[in-house]
Amino acid sequence: MTLEHLLATYTTYNVWANERIINLIKKNIATFEVETANSFSTIKTTLIHIWGAEYAWYERLHGVSIDKFPSESRTFSAEEVFEAVRQHSKKFNDFVTEKSENDVAFLQSYLEFNDSLGQIYNMPVFGMIQHCMNHSTYHRGQIITMLRTLGAKKMVSTDLITYLRLNA
Repeated sequence: MTLEHLLATYTTYNVWANERIINLIKKNIATFEVETANSFSTIKTTLIHIWGAEYAWYERLHGVSIDKFPSESRTFSAEEVFEAVRQHSKKFNDFVTEKSENDVAFLQSYLEFNDSLGQIYNMPVFGMIQHCMNHSTYHRGQIITMLRTLGAKKMVSTDLITYLRLNA
């Protein structure tokens, strides 16, 4: 498996996993804004964070450094959050898939960017993509834990291995 194929698989998996977590949240929508002890206090704010981080890394891959997440500028309904996550993970996947087919050198190059605090970093593109997808996985796991804590009974797996088994 090539680096290009691995990254395309990983971003395609991210689209799939985000869709599964959204569907699970919808089945437990009464828990969406209930406060819990976690990195982010609600399922809603955790999902918004997933979207904001994917947005930030996507922008960095396009040479744009951002100083704040777009999610900090307004409030969102549940459906708006779901749609933002869906659209942006698909947009991220399309970008990586197109690069995988047309510009392998880009995936292996380094990009300089400022983080949200203004610090300058120079990182490999493939590492930026891997980090972003891993970050989303981490927070989806938190959402699963929050749902369980709030009484949800029927969980779904958003694990990479489940995706690979279903798409082998």
